[in-house]
Amino acid sequence: MSKKKGGVRFRKGLTDILIIAPHAAVITEKDGTKSYKNDKRTGLIAEEMQKQLGCSALINDSVKRIERKYNSIIGAKEDKDFIRNLRNVLNSKGRTLVVWIHGIGKAGHCLV
Repeated sequence: MSKKKGGVRFRKGLTDILIIAPHAAVITEKDGTKSYKNDKRTGLIAEEMQKQLGCSALINDSVKRIERKYNSIIGAKEDKDFIRNLRNVLNSKGRTLVVWIHGIGKAGHCLV
């Protein structure tokens, strides 16, 4: 598992699939209690998919959505490593299936 300064991890895979969790959970701890922010547990889902499928994944689990919107080209372009890793996978031979993992907006309607 690799992590870069700024918090987006790139996990290299061997398939033509790319999993992206642009706003994975930021886990904070206060008084021994863990709290999730951003898209709850999407990083965990993306990691498990990456392991099971053997594909590549870009997982942002440190940069808050309010600081940078990775699902917007304007926000993503601010992170050169994110764009480089994204392009490296997309420019590989053949087509690439890109799967974006997002949370659900309303509390109580989460499937995980």
